[in-house]
Amino acid sequence: MVIHKDTRLPYVLKKIRLARQTPKQRESSLRELNIFSQVDHANIVWFKEGWVEKGCIVYIVLEHCPGGDLHVMLRNVVKAKHAAYIPEDIALDMFSQMLLALRYVHGMDIVHRDIKGSNVFLRNSTKGDGIVQLGDFGLARLLGEGERTNSFVGTPAYMAPEVLNGEEY
Repeated sequence: MVIHKDTRLPYVLKKIRLARQTPKQRESSLRELNIFSQVDHANIVWFKEGWVEKGCIVYIVLEHCPGGDLHVMLRNVVKAKHAAYIPEDIALDMFSQMLLALRYVHGMDIVHRDIKGSNVFLRNSTKGDGIVQLGDFGLARLLGEGERTNSFVGTPAYMAPEVLNGEEY
């Protein structure tokens, strides 16, 4: 987390060192910067700015989501002795917001390829009853119109069956 020196607002600074990456990983890091700079939706983490320094470090400045991420929220719900579930209305609202984010990026021919709890951020509530935002486009890919892919990428426990089966998606 960083603080803007003029506005004193908090942001998240993602720093990616390219020198230690394979050519494919470098391409992915630069693609993440490019994708974040193109998207603008209420349910996607807001991109402030980004740049590449001396061709070896990618910096991406993003909105800070003080509510944390969905993975931590769910873990805390399970640990809580007073509740072991998320109320249905909150779960449906969170799900709907993620669908809106996905409809938006899919409309731009972007596939995220790593949707999981730790990449879903809670903008203004630790309980999930506020704005939910999709983030981390490190494995995302911009496809041409009508193009499909069959790359085996993402977090295995969260992969779609067609990815695991090596089918196009």
